[in-house]
Amino acid sequence: MISTELNPGWLEPTAYIEFLNSGFPGHWNPKSLEFYAGRAFSGRATDIGVRADGGRILAGVSYCYRQIRHGASRPIDVCVLSAGTTLQSERGRGHYRELLETGLELCRRKSYAAILGFVTRENGSARGLQRLGAYSIPSYYIVSNHRRAEVPRTMRRRLAAPRIVDALRIPDVLQRRTHECSTDHVHFHYPSPEDWAQQFIRRANPVRAVRLGHDATALLETVGDTDRLQWLGCPRSRVFASVALLAAASAAARRRFFMYTLDPLLTAAAVRFGLTIRAGLVMLLPIDRGAADWSALAAATWCLQSGDRL
Repeated sequence: MISTELNPGWLEPTAYIEFLNSGFPGHWNPKSLEFYAGRAFSGRATDIGVRADGGRILAGVSYCYRQIRHGASRPIDVCVLSAGTTLQSERGRGHYRELLETGLELCRRKSYAAILGFVTRENGSARGLQRLGAYSIPSYYIVSNHRRAEVPRTMRRRLAAPRIVDALRIPDVLQRRTHECSTDHVHFHYPSPEDWAQQFIRRANPVRAVRLGHDATALLETVGDTDRLQWLGCPRSRVFASVALLAAASAAARRRFFMYTLDPLLTAAAVRFGLTIRAGLVMLLPIDRGAADWSALAAATWCLQSGDRL
């Protein structure tokens, strides 16, 4: 008999990793499961919901608890959907809808304000959230191949030797740069330096800091043959040039480059640099639409770093 279970005692990490790899082959291991579904945030443990039939996992998702803020307003408690998939043979049978309903009930019990999901535009999860009334915010996955990005000539001499910051100094270098968004922007809120470090530094794969100049520093996660930009701290006027330099440096090392953004201007610049764009959406599903002006929140400018994404 098929049932929905929350944090079932019989669910072993190895079994859930095997299940997740059925949907995303080779992407999941104990470290990635711990980062995306195991660790707590500000003392709040992640929950895992599954649809199962006699101990066989048919569909699953993790409910990760985070906070967002609109400028200087009070933090808003939200649940971010992550680490989930459905068996190919079970898709289209309502499992994801059941897990969304479980997430809504969890949020009501915990007094959380909304559910968020990071999805590609063609993903079926987006349609499931939209059917429940979620707002959609355009996002962009920026990727490269191994070829060199087109870096303006005036930048090329600065590409040769970006200085690597000692990993032990990463927290000292970056903690003073964690609140860069304008007062009218929506952004993720990390209540403590430890919460921020867990999200951007202690990730599933090695993270290194690259200093591109006295006022520009990036955090890159090494994932196989890809350099994933997870955090970029620099003046707004330096963002486009910094991304171009990082992408070109990865290409020069015969590596791929990846980042995630909600900024359409940066995305347009990335196309000019020779990078490829995949369209995505941030889905925002309010629990109680009367509790806030969610349409205004969804329409506001969102200031997200790549590493905010789950």
